[in-house]
Amino acid sequence: MATSGGIWVAIRVNTDIALTNPCIEAVLVDQYARATELLNENSSVFMRITQELVDCGEVSTSRFASWLGIEDTTEQSLLEPYANRLNAFEARLQLMNRLAAIAPRMDTTSVLEQSCPAQ
Repeated sequence: MATSGGIWVAIRVNTDIALTNPCIEAVLVDQYARATELLNENSSVFMRITQELVDCGEVSTSRFASWLGIEDTTEQSLLEPYANRLNAFEARLQLMNRLAAIAPRMDTTSVLEQSCPAQ
């Protein structure tokens, strides 16, 4: 318990992750199978891309389009949705890293002990 404006408030921390583990495991199994299937179906393209990155450090849009069997276009509007998703992912990753950096410093036990009267 902690006090908030003179009112005692219960602080609840969900530490019972056992209930969510089966759901998380099911998602991981499904996504692992999906990733494996995608890699198997597209292994030759992935190997070409990998080798090109090793050899040249980048993949040209014309080669990438050729390998994927799509039109080579320089139209940036086609790339914007992917760039936006990448930016959102990077922002979430930076936030998680900042939270992870401060999490070890948070000691809720000592906060509770200091704010709760001895019983």
